Amino acid sequence: MSTDQEGISDNRDNVSSSKYPFTSFDSTDEDFHPPESTQIGRIQMFLAAKRTSLAVLRTGIALLSLPMSIVTLLIATSRYYDMVSTLHLFVPLFIINTFLVILGIILIIRSWRRVLRYDRAIERLKRETPELSYLME
Repeated sequence: MSTDQEGISDNRDNVSSSKYPFTSFDSTDEDFHPPESTQIGRIQMFLAAKRTSLAVLRTGIALLSLPMSIVTLLIATSRYYDMVSTLHLFVPLFIINTFLVILGIILIIRSWRRVLRYDRAIERLKRETPELSYLME
């Protein structure tokens, strides 16, 4: 035990090994359970990340539907133009459409995987703290 300038004892070595709420804890300790507010905060974090992934999914669907709308419009108006004479416009348009379709598919796949991962994490938290499962049914 050491003393500081005023003569008050300093128990820093003892504090780090005890279970005070503002110190670090050993995650292997079976008796320690995080406070309910910490668990709610973790669930809120996962729900916010899931909401962001759903927004990315919505963007991917929009990117996937845009080329289909353009092609549908071109097919509907095909009697008003000659394909051979406007080929210099169609080639870049189809390259851009292909890029948008690929980007949309990538965004949809990535966001769907993340949504499933966040769902699994939320289910795991619900299993760990059954007293919070009533909040999310």
